[in-house]
Amino acid sequence: MVELGFAPPPPAPLPGLPLRKAAKFDAADHIKSIELLTHLESEHKTIRCHKTAYRFVRRNNDREMLIYLDGSCLGQNTKENVKTGQAGCGWVFKPVSASASVREEAIRLELEGPSGQQYLPTSNRAEIRAAMGALQYREWNGEGWRRVVIASDSEYMVLGITTRIEQWVANDWRLTDGEPVKNRDLWQALLDEVNLLASKGTEVLFWKIGREDNKEADKVAKHGARKPLVAKYTIKLGTLV
Repeated sequence: MVELGFAPPPPAPLPGLPLRKAAKFDAADHIKSIELLTHLESEHKTIRCHKTAYRFVRRNNDREMLIYLDGSCLGQNTKENVKTGQAGCGWVFKPVSASASVREEAIRLELEGPSGQQYLPTSNRAEIRAAMGALQYREWNGEGWRRVVIASDSEYMVLGITTRIEQWVANDWRLTDGEPVKNRDLWQALLDEVNLLASKGTEVLFWKIGREDNKEADKVAKHGARKPLVAKYTIKLGTLV
């Protein structure tokens, strides 16, 4: 059983800022998230934020939590095998609880990116936007978390933010063949969110999990894709959830 306490004084910023890439969560391929983190309300003795603020908490580190997320697109595959059409994002930040009504969030992928420029909705953009949305949703550092693990079945998103982005920036946002990196606006915005939390002493890590372990987030993302069209980029904030 995990014992949670109240948040300590704010920690110092992480070293090496600004970060040029995010950290990759280190776990063996066969390890399931349920083995490492609490997934039941009964596993919590006390709550860090408020009485229904249950989280997926690391069993051996009560300052580490996890968020499941996914992006979905209900359109057709392009020749590059990237879906376009109605796209949505979803994240799940709380275990099933008899007393908690809100434990997930679904949004429609906006037509505009953070810069105000419009882009074709794709599954890849939805994956990156879901990670941004999850990190923006709460003041996770304010709840006392020192590590926030983003769990996704998207290799594109996880490898992009933990490995490839550093080289992209060094190459002036161009691939080895000279082509521009797609979704640059979102990659830059996601790295900004990682650095924002790092400046407040909270490390963000990304974990590539299997699709079978991410079914709930996939369902939430599909729900987001079916929501009404949204043109303007909007930050979604969760309050006392």
